[in-house]
Amino acid sequence: MLGTASPTDSDQDICFRVFNDIRAQGNTVQFPDIIVALDDVRGNVSPTAMAHRRVTRLAEESTRMHAEAVAAERAPRLHYIWWGPVPESGLEGIQAMVTECGTTVSIQLWCKAEHATAFGGALPGVVIQGLDADMNHDTLPANPFPKLAEAVAWLTAKRAFSAVKDVLMLYLLYQAGGHYLDTTTAPMGGMQRMKYKARRFKDACKITPMDEFTTATLGIKFARIGQGREFYPGARPWIKDTDTSTHPVMTPSVDFWAAWARKGNAIARASLEAYLDFITEMKAKAPEALASERRDQIIGDLITLSVQMGMLKDVLSGSRREQEVYELLQREMWSFGALDQQDYESLKANFILPEIGVMKWHKGSWRNKH
Repeated sequence: MLGTASPTDSDQDICFRVFNDIRAQGNTVQFPDIIVALDDVRGNVSPTAMAHRRVTRLAEESTRMHAEAVAAERAPRLHYIWWGPVPESGLEGIQAMVTECGTTVSIQLWCKAEHATAFGGALPGVVIQGLDADMNHDTLPANPFPKLAEAVAWLTAKRAFSAVKDVLMLYLLYQAGGHYLDTTTAPMGGMQRMKYKARRFKDACKITPMDEFTTATLGIKFARIGQGREFYPGARPWIKDTDTSTHPVMTPSVDFWAAWARKGNAIARASLEAYLDFITEMKAKAPEALASERRDQIIGDLITLSVQMGMLKDVLSGSRREQEVYELLQREMWSFGALDQQDYESLKANFILPEIGVMKWHKGSWRNKH
């Protein structure tokens, strides 16, 4: 093909000659063919060919890194929260989930930065993420909520660790997306999955492009525990008697031991902002509320009212109809189930979510625990 070419020919001359020879034979010109020809003439030291190989390697590396970044972003992600030092017990559900999922799910425990090293030794197979005092972490976008760090510090000082868990759950759902589970949960065993027609968590938590296109219009899920709950605009968690003179708006009745949201979800953000506003107002108007006998009720109402406000943001602003939003939320929440008496007694679990294959148990004075 290159019988007339010589080392003194320029790279451009050789490229043109190869191009014309290939075209003359009626073949399609492929750029790599020209590079091979240059290598043959130049003894593999053609500046043009070497530059091409460098560019090709860079392009391949860039493609690989992009694919890895996309895969990491789309990988199933499961968040747990423990706001205190490593406990003597209470992490068994996380360990069971590691055994269940292996490396197919990125299981992450969020804790104070000062406790991250200790948790790393206690939970092999779990990605330990230590939040600093400003609620920042290298793997998260910078904290966009000015009130968050102060609220977490105040709730921690009040030993309201369940409230810390609730507010950080909303924060992580918004900042990182993925699933959240309480530490008092565990994957259902094989026999229970068959009995209650449940899925394996590691299969249920995979979100494919088609899933994202066809389901979860609102981009957030909680465990539905009833048909509906009335929300009265103006209600405050620390005020016992709700003003019922305003027209109530209906939302699904949900619990918060399991959740899922897309990163950047608008309902998660609105719910968190409502929660932080409640904390700011409560600190000013009822600073001792969490020391009262209604402490547990207040902590429960904080997350319930905040998520109701987040769900109803478009309704309250007048941009969407109440019935439309209610029906969407009802359809997209997970169905809540109960174990039969035999399984309840043997497993010591209270509730199940068959759609994601997990069960939940309560631990008495859980609102005082880390």
